[in-house]
Amino acid sequence: MTGATLKDSVMKRSVLFFVLAALVPVAPAAVPPPAQTPAKIIVNGNTSTAIDIKVVKVGQEVPDTYSGNLFVPTKGFDFYVSEHYALKSQMGDDFSRHILEVSELAYPHWVELTGVAPPDPNKRMAIIYAKDRNELNRAMLDDIRTTWNGGGGGITLWNNLAAYNYPSGALMYHKRALIIHENLHMLQAVAGTGTMGTEGFTYASEQHVYDEKKKQLTVATFDHAPINNWTQTGLGEFRNPKRYVSIQDFFAKGGWHHGGGHSLFSQFFWTDPDRLMKWRLLRDEFYASQFQHKPISKVAEDIFGPLDKLNGDWNTWLKGQRTTFHHVDWGWEQDGNAIWAYGFPWDQKFWSQMDLRYAPNEKVEYNPLRMDYPAESMPPIVGPVKRGTDEPSIGYVIAKVGGGCWGGFGLGVEGRNMCQVVIAGNRLLVIDGRSFGIARKEIPLTGEVTAAAAKDSGRYGVTIKIRKTELEITVRAGKPDAVKEMTTKIPVDEAQRNRLVRNHMSLIGRNGYPSITPWIDDARKPPPDMSKPAPPNRWRYAALDPMFTLYKAAYFLKDETPKSLLALKAELLAAADQDEAAQDKAMKAYDARIAAVVNDVVRCNAGTQNKGLALAALVGLTPQLTVRPGKDKDSVAMVVKLRGLLKDDVQGTVSFAAPGADAPVASESIKVVPYRMQKVTQTCRLANLDKPTTVTATLKFSWRGLEISALLSEKVANTSVPSWWIIGPFNNPGGHAGDVKNPVETEKIDVKKKYPGHKGEVTWRKVERVALAHVLAEHVVDFIKLFGQRNNVAAYALVWIDSDKAQDALLAVGSDDGLVVWLNDKEVHRNLVARGYSSKQDRVPIRLEKGRNKLLLKVTQGTADWSFGAHVLSTDGRSLEGISFSLLPPRQE
Repeated sequence: MTGATLKDSVMKRSVLFFVLAALVPVAPAAVPPPAQTPAKIIVNGNTSTAIDIKVVKVGQEVPDTYSGNLFVPTKGFDFYVSEHYALKSQMGDDFSRHILEVSELAYPHWVELTGVAPPDPNKRMAIIYAKDRNELNRAMLDDIRTTWNGGGGGITLWNNLAAYNYPSGALMYHKRALIIHENLHMLQAVAGTGTMGTEGFTYASEQHVYDEKKKQLTVATFDHAPINNWTQTGLGEFRNPKRYVSIQDFFAKGGWHHGGGHSLFSQFFWTDPDRLMKWRLLRDEFYASQFQHKPISKVAEDIFGPLDKLNGDWNTWLKGQRTTFHHVDWGWEQDGNAIWAYGFPWDQKFWSQMDLRYAPNEKVEYNPLRMDYPAESMPPIVGPVKRGTDEPSIGYVIAKVGGGCWGGFGLGVEGRNMCQVVIAGNRLLVIDGRSFGIARKEIPLTGEVTAAAAKDSGRYGVTIKIRKTELEITVRAGKPDAVKEMTTKIPVDEAQRNRLVRNHMSLIGRNGYPSITPWIDDARKPPPDMSKPAPPNRWRYAALDPMFTLYKAAYFLKDETPKSLLALKAELLAAADQDEAAQDKAMKAYDARIAAVVNDVVRCNAGTQNKGLALAALVGLTPQLTVRPGKDKDSVAMVVKLRGLLKDDVQGTVSFAAPGADAPVASESIKVVPYRMQKVTQTCRLANLDKPTTVTATLKFSWRGLEISALLSEKVANTSVPSWWIIGPFNNPGGHAGDVKNPVETEKIDVKKKYPGHKGEVTWRKVERVALAHVLAEHVVDFIKLFGQRNNVAAYALVWIDSDKAQDALLAVGSDDGLVVWLNDKEVHRNLVARGYSSKQDRVPIRLEKGRNKLLLKVTQGTADWSFGAHVLSTDGRSLEGISFSLLPPRQE
């Protein structure tokens, strides 16, 4: 089943819960195709529930993956396959099945988040899981002949499109989180989206709650219990004035490429429907390579509006958030709503501790981000709980407290001091508040209660009511039709009571693995019926994708956006946070009015290109036209990438036009598949691209009975400076950071003049682009080839730029090592650093005067490589009209 059809099917399927994921067979088998290992799951919001995830162990048979021949057998490892993944593992059958089960449960959410699916339904994505890092490196050596020295448990390698993992800690939560994290990277890799969100949104996405009994996974949770809680980390970091990060700094430093605490920014964007729509726009601009032309902060401002206003929203949101759980001492896992302790703390004087950051007397308010995973129904053995009243009550269910193990609640918590209310050894109710005057008491559990618990998997329900003068604890056990109970009352004075009701609570456990399900938040809304599919977004809103098409069209149309589009967009947005009836009404409004909106866009006054992009967006298409070098030196490949979003049938044609092409370019038929990137490519010859020529792609498609056309255009040129006067090398003590002022930069330029240089006289020489180079090949000057290996030197490059008018431009320069730039004898840029060459590393705004402009560069050299290349671009980073380059000096010089 493909990524797209999987997502469609989980939205429509009516299923039951009786089939669980199974590993078949135990003995190795031939590799079945993906269609024979379907992952049948129910998606409902951010939660997936397994119905039947088929996993097959194929032993040493190598599955067909996107990694190709870079995914090979390793001694001691076996291959397993599910629908979308192939696993090379040495972790045994049960763990390997669990890895693939979790991967398949997360998969539809990653398709939703990235907006793309893998391109080939007959290939799988490759996962490697080893026992430790040494074993992982052994598998890497077999696959790609290299190793990895990093830590943390996982890495996705883009050179072979595979995710490598090993257990870097004891927590099962952490092991699952690594798989979820790296698989999201891997989807980005195989779908060709680039590295957008490399860490920032993968850390936010990996936060999860898994329910073993239900085979149910909730991803991108904001508020959950275990260690490695990035929400808790981020709130701690950003509330420290020394570590606070503003929205402006976030984007200026590359945005979501940071991880850990920076995942909180992703949650900020994802937990509000308007911000999520704009985040998607930013994501798609990354896919379209816009960040190569503009700084990310400028693209973000185009989408979100003034960043200072967005920063105000960020600060307000940040101040309003807190987590329910706060880890204090090792170690804690979560299984559905149950939190269980390892019970062997780091500090042996105490116990495993997880604080619940709410007080019994605190007024209860609903917050959709609080414990945002499917809520269990409170069982009869707990009884009613109510915080924020004169006599508040809270409760918990506890199991696995046999032998010397104990666990339960701490009340009136101040660090490690608290009143413990715990069940110990399946024998005792223990109340111990000696740290503030409540004497320790051990009350034997009645025979009726322990016998009832034994018939109900050893579970006890504990209800704690804080009355005016006493602490009332009720312990219950047994199945719903046979509950037994006992009640104990402990006197408390006013000071003790005040501490019990005003201070926060804790989960505590020792000497085993007690499982504790807290019941403290009676305002938490139960989830809808999770056996029924619902859209895979936080609001379970079917109109979210259609709404995004309106946002995207408005982004392209700007001030020319028709009022009908804006009104429909606002109506859909307003319904996102409302009930199902309001959401259904908004979806019906979209279906009834979208055709009229499309017609209004056709008639609007927007430019041809933006109107075409807006029309494509309205039918769920994200087209992108790029031009790449062809196989021959004077040929180019014109490529249209298409991503679908809506499930509607979209068919049509793509045709190209290129002035000066050697032959007409044919059109090709297209049929858009939701979420899968498609490419339409045509090749033609364009012999001279020193000046821009405009290539166009015309899309004609039918959608909902409408015939729509969109025109995409791209100016194509070799923007790199094709020829230079070069002089050097000059002595430059200090290497990359040296700045010796030679006569070249202090006197009038004379290209016939000689100067004293490094080891003798130096003269100007012409260096021009190689005649046989591709018409789009970047011209990079390699000083090592010109002068031989030199250290601690500098050289100069000179060219004149002729402009037909005064205009702003962008000088994009890459250099190895340092760089100084003068335009018309004024210094405009200085970056004296040690670095390797990368195209367009530095982007320098410049102002070209009408006529001739002198451009002079100095490139400093420490050791090793030494080179540079430069491009003159428009201010948005594209081809610039009306300029040419000359090596002929002006008469006056």
